[in-house]
Amino acid sequence: MHARSDAGWSGFVRTWALSAAAAIAVVYGLILAVDPYDTGRVPGLGLGRTREQAPRTAHASRARDPQFDAAIIGNSHVQLYSPERLNALTGFHFVSLATPATGVREHKALLGYFLQHRKTPPKAVVIGIDDFDCRSGPGAEHRLQSVPFPFWLYAPDFLTYARGIFRTKAIEDTLATLMGGTRPLTLAGRDGYWDYEGQKLYDERTRARVNRKAKLPLAEQAGPYPGLDVLAAMLDEIPSQTRVALVITPILAAVQPDSASPAGLAEAACKAAIGALARARTNVAALDFRTDTPLTRDAKAFWDDSHITQNTARALEPEIARALGNPGT
Repeated sequence: MHARSDAGWSGFVRTWALSAAAAIAVVYGLILAVDPYDTGRVPGLGLGRTREQAPRTAHASRARDPQFDAAIIGNSHVQLYSPERLNALTGFHFVSLATPATGVREHKALLGYFLQHRKTPPKAVVIGIDDFDCRSGPGAEHRLQSVPFPFWLYAPDFLTYARGIFRTKAIEDTLATLMGGTRPLTLAGRDGYWDYEGQKLYDERTRARVNRKAKLPLAEQAGPYPGLDVLAAMLDEIPSQTRVALVITPILAAVQPDSASPAGLAEAACKAAIGALARARTNVAALDFRTDTPLTRDAKAFWDDSHITQNTARALEPEIARALGNPGT
């Protein structure tokens, strides 16, 4: 009796294990077949679309779109630079891969993915630079990222992607893609442009909360800057014929540290290091918008201490275009 019970229990466990393995294999195969983020990882599979709206995952589809030969890389500080307007100024075809709350490591992953999917070298890359790049002092390398990011989605190798894709969110997105098709684009168009001003994410109350006495340092100390090591590696990946603009993003002049203060000296040191990175490479220009100018003194040029308005983006885009080598702008 005892032996038969053991045999029955063993058979149940074996059947359950085989059933579970089969179910996992089916679900995993379904995810790869549907390809809910439209990565094109498995040739011949996928529906050729994604329902994703969040930039962290939606960029996997648009960054591989062959219609784009130029890219904007950065976080919300470069979010209002318009691909359409830059196209008109340069003759290129930009995609915005701006992703809020990201730093230089995430930008490197996005850039690598974009480059991996270009059959020919891109015409131009615009890279936003802010305090993430210039973080310094003890433990700075651990402060280059603030929130989680799906590095697996943009990994150059299939194995890392295959490990990362098997997760609850991907299963949900796979089923939603099968059942619901595509959702209306509410955040960003195909070129990735997401207008936080048009969506009224900021308003006059945001401006009113800015503390003009609180300074916003670019760097805490005069090096070393582990973020710039990552930036240097990014630049080394870009083909030499691609034109690159490193854009140090502006902030309200009232919150810029005094140039003679420790924070001001650290900021100058990081800017000098960024300039050196640009000068050491072909077709790379550094633009410093983080300066005291009539534009940055105007509170109406920003929605808070560091997020620009549409009018400010329009005012700065011609300078970006000139830095990319179009003297006619």
